Amino acid sequence: MDVTPRKRTKIVTLHEHTSSTYREIAKIVGVSLATVSRVIKLKHDTGSVTPKQLEKRFPDGSGIFQQDLAPCHTSKIVKNFMTEKNIQVLDWPGNSPDVSPIENLWAICKSRLRTMDCTTKEMLIQALIQLILLANRTALHTRH
Repeated sequence: MDVTPRKRTKIVTLHEHTSSTYREIAKIVGVSLATVSRVIKLKHDTGSVTPKQLEKRFPDGSGIFQQDLAPCHTSKIVKNFMTEKNIQVLDWPGNSPDVSPIENLWAICKSRLRTMDCTTKEMLIQALIQLILLANRTALHTRH
């Protein structure tokens, strides 16, 4: 994709936090309509939480939202949206997988998967299921 990371971030931010059309975003950012469409499709395919999803998850403003400190998450538009919707954001240190339990679990899974036969998609899925079941059993036995 021939668009800079800064422009990609701006496209995604405008798409997720304004009511601008693709054509308007293309004009604001200075890229083609096709580029805007590709960037938004890629972001959608790789997953993100949209303002509508946030409103559904926090309809009354209760709860705490956790996000990393990526520039697109700390922009004025995002901060204003969170403030307007009374969504509390968890203070979170940047690049800190050590305090995120799921990152630790994935690190363990990756390490163990390297020792297992995962040559097909089905074998990989079965291996992951075995690892998760093992992790659950281990967690049950270590609780006090």
